[in-house]
Amino acid sequence: MIKFLKKRYNMVMDYIKNSQKLENELLYAHIFESTIRGSVWLKENSFSFTGGACNYSFAYILYRILETEKPLNILEMGLGQTSKITTQYILNKNENASLDIVEHDKKWIEIFKENIKLNDGIKIHNPSLEVFEFQNVKNYKYENLKQHLGNKKYNLIIIDGPYGGGNFSRSDILDIIPENLDDDFIIILDDVERAGEFYLMNRIFEKLDSLSIEYEHKTLKGTKSQAVIMCKARKYVKFYC
Repeated sequence: MIKFLKKRYNMVMDYIKNSQKLENELLYAHIFESTIRGSVWLKENSFSFTGGACNYSFAYILYRILETEKPLNILEMGLGQTSKITTQYILNKNENASLDIVEHDKKWIEIFKENIKLNDGIKIHNPSLEVFEFQNVKNYKYENLKQHLGNKKYNLIIIDGPYGGGNFSRSDILDIIPENLDDDFIIILDDVERAGEFYLMNRIFEKLDSLSIEYEHKTLKGTKSQAVIMCKARKYVKFYC
């Protein structure tokens, strides 16, 4: 009987948790659609926010940062639905800005190129994947990422690749701080509801602390969750969360 009650309790709690996620996501969908309505630079909005792709809370905060903070150098790890927003920012909003997209899947790059426009300010890098084990669990990172980025400093870093779901997912960011992180920075880390990304988030905090880099952070929660880590100079950034 006790086991049965525990099982039923867990089922109810999971239902409540998932219902709250869906409610938050629907609210972010409304806010996102209201925010981009009449946008002069987000001209193509045929997004597909489903499954493991970008969700509405992610799309909302990304658009808000691009619209209000106007980053000059953007690094996007993982090619996907968010790239439909970042590429339009470069093409239609800030022609002086640059965007470096890192994606390991060459076929996916070719498919995606058919649906987005590029210019000289947008570069897609195609490194191989490196597999490493952390506490006996397989994880992935980009191979020799530093060689692709050089000494470039980024104001906005978007972390949504490579494969997640390990116990130390997408750890590439730790290899490029502080060399590729501008003093004026914002980092968006997707999927922090998962153990691997949550662990990475805390390792980023530790890395910034060890370098005496002051920062603020906030978390958005829809069907997926994002951590937004920003320098003190950007602490005024306001968004619904």
